[in-house]
Amino acid sequence: RLAGTRLGLEAAPAGQKPGFSHFCVKVAGFNRAAATERLQKLGIPVGTGSEKGTLRFRDLNNITAEVIAA
Repeated sequence: RLAGTRLGLEAAPAGQKPGFSHFCVKVAGFNRAAATERLQKLGIPVGTGSEKGTLRFRDLNNITAEVIAA
């Protein structure tokens, strides 16, 4: 933890290069239902994240993003 930020590191599987898996941001006033509806209207598939109440989707660079209420 550093300045309210958490960075999780995992060992790369044998034979694979280290890489970036996903990121998660906390957002004040986050309405999961409204965000889900908006993303779906844009044709972006959504799912649940690694923690309860999170919203998971892929950004424009195909990186997995998670959003959770602050």
